[in-house]
Amino acid sequence: MQYRALGRTGIQVSALGFGCMRLPTLGSADRIDEAASTRLLHDAIDAGVNYVDTAWFYHAKVFGQRGFSEPLVGQALSGGWREKVQLATKLPQQLVKTRADMDHYLAEQLERLQTDHIDFYLVHGVDGQAWNRMRDLGVREFLDTAHARGLIRFPAFSFHGPKDDFPRIIDDYNEWAFARFNTTTWIPSFRRGTPGCVTPLTRGWEWL
Repeated sequence: MQYRALGRTGIQVSALGFGCMRLPTLGSADRIDEAASTRLLHDAIDAGVNYVDTAWFYHAKVFGQRGFSEPLVGQALSGGWREKVQLATKLPQQLVKTRADMDHYLAEQLERLQTDHIDFYLVHGVDGQAWNRMRDLGVREFLDTAHARGLIRFPAFSFHGPKDDFPRIIDDYNEWAFARFNTTTWIPSFRRGTPGCVTPLTRGWEWL
């Protein structure tokens, strides 16, 4: 397995991560095949994968509702597996209405994932408009506080918006460790590189 330093974290993560959005199911998205999914995750970790990514919405019956991926991941990583990986999940900003909601979702995610901290906590699916709303609700202060309390190690965001929104979101918060986005949608607008995560800089970005 190859490893790379992830953004500003300096942590060496596997070039291949294990995404938990489309685990094996038993006929519908909300019915995860727990045995098969756990076996896949454990096999990946044994093969050197150390980046595991999930989210509040993953494996919901209807996307936008509470999903079942996080509890599955929490259970699969129990018994010593958690210590072998860097765990990422995401604040469901689409559901956040108040500053207190941010604390509520993080607390529930820690419980669902059976862990006392999340290594990489991403604000999920932001574009310029969503970021403005979250910023005005106090998400930067929330991330700072959660980090200071040891509940998250590194704040980040996943991006789903037009490219012109991207630099402004980076510049609006100095503590971003990295960003993630789907490179298939507008990769021609950026310089060529390996699809995956990008490293936020003061006024720019670079491919990992």
